[in-house]
Amino acid sequence: MYTRIFASILDSSINVEDVPVSARWLFIVMLIIADDARTGVVDMPVGRLAARAGLTVEETQAALDVLSSPDPLSRSTAEEGRRIVPLRKDGRRGWLMVNWEEYKKIEIAEHRRASERERARRYREKRASS
Repeated sequence: MYTRIFASILDSSINVEDVPVSARWLFIVMLIIADDARTGVVDMPVGRLAARAGLTVEETQAALDVLSSPDPLSRSTAEEGRRIVPLRKDGRRGWLMVNWEEYKKIEIAEHRRASERERARRYREKRASS
């Protein structure tokens, strides 16, 4: 499984000094899981998520707390800049990646434009050779 990571993540508020590296890593792992499910949802208990990320349960819970907290530096105003929101009230299983849908739309549009360029290139080649 794989997912596209936009270069803009390097300039985002997740990549600042006060965000623990474990939270950055967990966010990337959650992007991969959410994209594999094609839903923007990571639906597994904290312990399983910790195992997938190679983190302890404590590190994972601390990272989840960071990712689900409001971020005043975020470029996104959705959910007060939170990167994830819990799907259940207890917050122990299941999270929605807040901007997953937005970035998926960008990726689809870019793919569509690339396909159109390739189709036009083949058409021009065919016309030139006839």
